[in-house]
Amino acid sequence: MATQDTYSGAVNLAAEAPALTTSERRYGLFGRFERSAERKRRRLVSARHRRALAQGLRRTAVSTQPPSRFDVCPILRDRVAPLRPELLQIATALEQTHDPDPTSVAVIHELLKDGCSPLYNPNAPAADLRAALRRAHAGLAAQPPA
Repeated sequence: MATQDTYSGAVNLAAEAPALTTSERRYGLFGRFERSAERKRRRLVSARHRRALAQGLRRTAVSTQPPSRFDVCPILRDRVAPLRPELLQIATALEQTHDPDPTSVAVIHELLKDGCSPLYNPNAPAADLRAALRRAHAGLAAQPPA
């Protein structure tokens, strides 16, 4: 007994697929993902995003107010105090560098925005914060200023 397709609406799906664009034909299926990654990289190193990160670093470095009871993740002031000069140097380098290393910018973004970073998490070793700041500063210092 031969099996037949009982679904009367069965069609050739390849015939109904939308036509590929030129870049999709050139780069294959991963062309879309490459464009998306490139867009995210450009947004990460944009001047606007770097200015916002620099402002966040400066707020973190000079803030003397005690944490509010509404802070979800208060900054660990005892870890920030010895690193204030380094935070301010990184903020300045972040604003003045014309073409920063995307990895360094991502490290700074993660430090400021991730609640599990050593800036907020008391269970994370304090040495991780110093190491992350040095890694970010090294990537920014290697670039010539604008």
